[in-house]
Amino acid sequence: MPYDRYPQITHALCDAHIQRELVAATEYHDADPGASGIESWCWAQQAIDSLLNLKDLADGTTDPVAPESLTHRRQLIVHAARIGVTDSPPGKVDDKHRALARRLIVRIEDYLRFATDPIVPWDNNAAEREIRMPKLRQKVSGGMRTLTGAEHFAALRSYIDTTRKHGIDTIDALTRLTTGIPWIRETP
Repeated sequence: MPYDRYPQITHALCDAHIQRELVAATEYHDADPGASGIESWCWAQQAIDSLLNLKDLADGTTDPVAPESLTHRRQLIVHAARIGVTDSPPGKVDDKHRALARRLIVRIEDYLRFATDPIVPWDNNAAEREIRMPKLRQKVSGGMRTLTGAEHFAALRSYIDTTRKHGIDTIDALTRLTTGIPWIRETP
């Protein structure tokens, strides 16, 4: 990932994304139960259950998840992922599942950051919503025509999103902007 090049910051990975990948692994296993060599159980389901259980423990609290609960569920996830690494037969799809399991093991702390730091969200859906409009514009119009146009678009979207997050009505914010009195957050 590009932001992994910044070792001085603490990383958090999106658990909604890893959950979707784990669900895909369980669906593949359900479609072909003999494919994994384990007839009635898929390692990915244990990882999903443990992640969702941690999410339930973290939701609605301003405290980190209790260390013993976190340790137990981390162990369940890592144990399941180790099975995913070792018990998948050769094959293109199983190679992807093994890579998923290895990534879960190697990046477990980043995936569980939401459980140790209450400020960190479980998913990055808010960040994805922020870039949805520019990506949609690129798809519809084929891209920005000029660098200046792209800069103006980005500045305007940033201003609108920031004011909205601070409870300022979009029309009011744009009116203030066009009259030369833009809303600017007061610094403490």
